[in-house]
Amino acid sequence: MKLKITPFKDLVSKKPAELTAYVTELKLQHVELTHQIALGKEKQTHQLKQLKRAIAQAHTVQSQTAKGKD
Repeated sequence: MKLKITPFKDLVSKKPAELTAYVTELKLQHVELTHQIALGKEKQTHQLKQLKRAIAQAHTVQSQTAKGKD
């Protein structure tokens, strides 16, 4: 499975709506990858860690932009 992960530097320039869509996409990829691993179709379990990290980074950028607006 090919992951669609955006580098952290590029996340900073995204708008809040784009970040929300990106997080949703990553969560869907995470669910799909978990399902494939459980069925034995996917062997690259390290991708779960990469997806979790990407989701956390996106949430960090979201919280930073929210604090900056106050």
